[in-house]
Amino acid sequence: MRGAPHHLIRVCLLGLGATVLGAQDPGPELIREVAAKASQFKAARDHYTYRQTVLFLELDERGAQVGSYREVRDIIFTPQKERSEVFVGRPEMNLKN
Repeated sequence: MRGAPHHLIRVCLLGLGATVLGAQDPGPELIREVAAKASQFKAARDHYTYRQTVLFLELDERGAQVGSYREVRDIIFTPQKERSEVFVGRPEMNLKN
């Protein structure tokens, strides 16, 4: 636990720095940079894919797992702004009820 105080000091100093910096006006240049990045993010999102995992756990009255259902999908956004979902493998199901 010797290293813990240094960690706490760093967190406190970072928090203090964020508070001091947050009190300043961002300025017009920063606003322009953020707006430019937002348009870049939008363009990237048009070609974006992410993986979504859905997991249901079936529990008994004591909270122990007795069954589950799991599926994995790739979510894809095309340049034409269409969204599609593609299953990755087959869903795994062993629900009891």
